[in-house]
Amino acid sequence: MIVHYSDARPLICEGVRLIPGKNDVKEAVVKKLLLNPLFRYRIDKGLIIVPKMQELLEAAESEAMAKEKIDPDQVKINKIENHISQEAIQQMTKKEKSSKVIEAAEEKLEKLKQAESELDRKFNAGKYAEAVEPTAENGFTASVSMRA
Repeated sequence: MIVHYSDARPLICEGVRLIPGKNDVKEAVVKKLLLNPLFRYRIDKGLIIVPKMQELLEAAESEAMAKEKIDPDQVKINKIENHISQEAIQQMTKKEKSSKVIEAAEEKLEKLKQAESELDRKFNAGKYAEAVEPTAENGFTASVSMRA
């Protein structure tokens, strides 16, 4: 399988060396690489292009879960817990049927909304909430001197 790598420097990941350009990598090795977060980060940034990536990723995850006897719902819950985008979480749970996953998503969305409102409250409670005219009474002083 041809994997395109577009960074200027070679990459060594999971014992595989990718050089800039086209790299011929076995499909089993690509599945292993897709489970590596650093490799996935480079895919998300567009530095690595893997043909049929979604199919390979699903196959790799299912093989890893079968090998380690991991609960598929727990994998989805972990993905939800690692996201900070409300839109991404909603997209992930749009067709979800598991009550455990839906409950975890709702909890995470609530935490994100609380964090967002807390940031808004802190920002708006400070000196940035309204424009303040600079005067000596409020601690702002300005002096201008003009020299000819």
